[in-house]
Amino acid sequence: MTAAPVVSPEQLAWIQSGVATMVVSSHSLDLVPSLTLGLGCSSDARGSKDTQRLVLRVFVLEAKGHQLLRDVRGGGAVSVLFVEASTHQSLQIKAPRAREVARTTQDSVAVRKYVQALTFDLLSLGESEGYLHALLEHESDSLVVLEIEPTDAFDQTPGPAAGTRVGGVG
Repeated sequence: MTAAPVVSPEQLAWIQSGVATMVVSSHSLDLVPSLTLGLGCSSDARGSKDTQRLVLRVFVLEAKGHQLLRDVRGGGAVSVLFVEASTHQSLQIKAPRAREVARTTQDSVAVRKYVQALTFDLLSLGESEGYLHALLEHESDSLVVLEIEPTDAFDQTPGPAAGTRVGGVG
């Protein structure tokens, strides 16, 4: 049985667009959950044409995500939930682990674009500029890049299809 792609090209474009808030979560060895706000992601296809696999680079802040990072560094599984505020469209992507990698100039550009797009989107919905600045400010904290290879994706949009697998190994 061939697994469906973990995410479709349309979903991949959406999660990188900056209109979806990101929550990155993991757990400790004792299964105590941890989470932090993500500040964007980028994608890369790796491998040969026949065995391509999706790799996501997910951006989090050290100070705001210290427990999550401790859990990830300890081998905890990772989940990233993307939620669009205006529609509640939600997609959850899961991976068995993440690995911390060096930050690149492209990562910093991706974070800047994500924060600008999300700020614009949330301001249009009535959020205050001060709140968004406090939520998304990242200049005074160290940006950590986590690479994940998603194995599963689920539609988490509220409604009858919530929880439905949309891609992965099943």
